[in-house]
Amino acid sequence: MPASAPDPQGEAALDRTIEALGGALEREPTRPELAVALAGALRAKGLLTEAGELLALALALRPDFAATHLELGNLARAKGDSLGALGAYERAATHAPEAIEPLGNRALVLKDLGKLDEAASTLEAALARAPGNVELIYNLGNCRYAADDFDGAATSFEAVLAQAPDHCNALINLGLVRRDQGRTDDAVSCFDRIIALRPEHPVAHWNRALALLLAGDFERGWPDYEWRWRATGMRPRDFAAPLWDGKTLDGRTILLHAEQGLGDSIQFVRYAPKVAALGGRVVLEVQPTLARLLEAMPGVDHVIRQGEVLPAFDCHAPLMSLPALFGTTTDSVPANVPYLAAPDRTKSALADALAAPAGVKRIGVVWGGNPARQGDAARSCRARDLRPLTTLRDVRLFSLQKGGPHQEQIGDLPDAIELGPLLDDMADTAFAISRLDLVISVDTATAHLAGALGKPVWTMLAFAADWRYLLRRSDSPWYPTMTLYRQERSGDWAGVVERVRAALASGLL
Repeated sequence: MPASAPDPQGEAALDRTIEALGGALEREPTRPELAVALAGALRAKGLLTEAGELLALALALRPDFAATHLELGNLARAKGDSLGALGAYERAATHAPEAIEPLGNRALVLKDLGKLDEAASTLEAALARAPGNVELIYNLGNCRYAADDFDGAATSFEAVLAQAPDHCNALINLGLVRRDQGRTDDAVSCFDRIIALRPEHPVAHWNRALALLLAGDFERGWPDYEWRWRATGMRPRDFAAPLWDGKTLDGRTILLHAEQGLGDSIQFVRYAPKVAALGGRVVLEVQPTLARLLEAMPGVDHVIRQGEVLPAFDCHAPLMSLPALFGTTTDSVPANVPYLAAPDRTKSALADALAAPAGVKRIGVVWGGNPARQGDAARSCRARDLRPLTTLRDVRLFSLQKGGPHQEQIGDLPDAIELGPLLDDMADTAFAISRLDLVISVDTATAHLAGALGKPVWTMLAFAADWRYLLRRSDSPWYPTMTLYRQERSGDWAGVVERVRAALASGLL
């Protein structure tokens, strides 16, 4: 589902509905349908406790009223109680066996639980009762999309649009499907249709940006990328100093600040020397784990860790707004590597762990990204997927993996040297990379770091890869030393790893 922005008009209408239903219930307190309707409105407002109290009243008035059980399911789902929601929807279906809404809502919970096949079959059963129901078809499309059935999802969303041409969510999700299929022109067309109807639609602009950037149309993509502040959970910084307009700084101090993940910071900090060249003093605020690594970066006068008190500055810019400010195209990406440097020294335990016999290729591996990031399951493989690499002669694998459930898989990769516990920050990781012959990684900050250090890095990409890797390329304009190995079909890590293994076996490194 696409991200949504707050709708003040919708909030005002909801408040009016709550007031009207509250008044009606005061006049007729024994009507369960009024209590249920008011509970639904309060739930939409986020007043879950009050909604629950009204549903208890409705249940006491009429225990077999299907609408009460349906709304109890909706409330349980809003609270994250998926099992409670399933039970409530089943009770609603028992009391109203011909109704389709309990089936449709039950399917939504099954989708939440990752039971995509069961969710789809439930929706198909509901559609057998109500052929052509737009929302059931739309939700079936979402199930198919979540299951990476892009063709099936597109068929569903197109069926919705055949009946409701202005269904914005179906248009957005069809655009996402077309983007993930690599059909960026079709994706942009979907988002353009929404923007023609609602010129200020943030989610349409944001997703159009991602499709345009994926297609390499940076000229049109960067301006739309600024809609991220309205379309997503990201929020602009509330500074008294103005945003930088890209003009000469004439001695002013500018704050460049990280805004998204570690990989994003590493990728776009390359612009700091270009900013400094315009006559400014550059203060850089980044994630704490990056601070030590970036302290020696040319063009950066002072590095601040996120959370520390900021010094005075005259203007500021988010790191990921810099490509737009510099008018970056695919032909003008500042890609002189290395633009970061590893420290010369590190703790002795890390240096010792990196030792290998003469003639042995030392290869760093990373199989998982940040588990908290949306889409991590698709971009990450598993440690055991890399086992074919352990059969190669004169190769030693070094795990650079950091982070929770991914790092815990190290036991599934026999004989790999685990460096993760020795990597306290990205400066340590940079030192390790500088002592390796190659890094093989999924789309992670470590892949960006290897590229920024000018180290050979083979990046393994999911079928629907992030926009920064463009389409159908095996190289990257951002990192000259990076080679891309892409899935040929969704979820096929085995095919990617086999091509990587074959490249190593052939002596490509």
